[in-house]
Amino acid sequence: MLKAGLRPILNPMREIVFDTETTGFDPKNGDRMVEMGCVEMVNRVETGATYHAYYNPERDMPAAAEGVHGLSSAFLSDKPLFRDTAAELLDFIGDAPLVAHNASFDRNVLEKSLGYYNIPLPDMDWDCTYQATGLKLLEACDQNKIKLDNHHDSAFDATACAKLYLGLTEYTNPRSTVSNKKDYSQYSDRKLSKDILKKDLSSADPSSFFYDKK
Repeated sequence: MLKAGLRPILNPMREIVFDTETTGFDPKNGDRMVEMGCVEMVNRVETGATYHAYYNPERDMPAAAEGVHGLSSAFLSDKPLFRDTAAELLDFIGDAPLVAHNASFDRNVLEKSLGYYNIPLPDMDWDCTYQATGLKLLEACDQNKIKLDNHHDSAFDATACAKLYLGLTEYTNPRSTVSNKKDYSQYSDRKLSKDILKKDLSSADPSSFFYDKK
């Protein structure tokens, strides 16, 4: 039961932060998604609901890509095809806005992965933490003191990206990654004048009981 004076949230804001791993950087020319990790937030709080899946890319895994995320062709050989689990992913995302680090790349990966099987990418809002920081995810997390274990594991990267996104939008409209935090650094070397701490008794009545009590 709600406490007196509190109103229920009638329109909770749901967002999905996600990350992908792929066979390479060019999904337009055949690179495929091999891992997807999603984290759900409602009203800027992680709910604990997540989505994670590996995919058989139906092609070989280049050594360079495997060196980044550690996912080999042998490991992925018995994983489902993306088309077999795409409905589960889209059901988890729903109509929620999506957030990613370097969202233009991840969006392209998701769009092409769906397009291979003639599944349209739903119309949704997107936010990008890379555009706000200009840093790689690990660098941005280090700068903002966010722990990122197992970098290039989609589940861990999505979780770290969610924390980064919350930090970047702490004082802003949550739908914008442009931080409006006020810069107080110009005041960092200022000190209070001792005169500020002196009592001003010039207009006080010395005969009053309250004279010089504070």
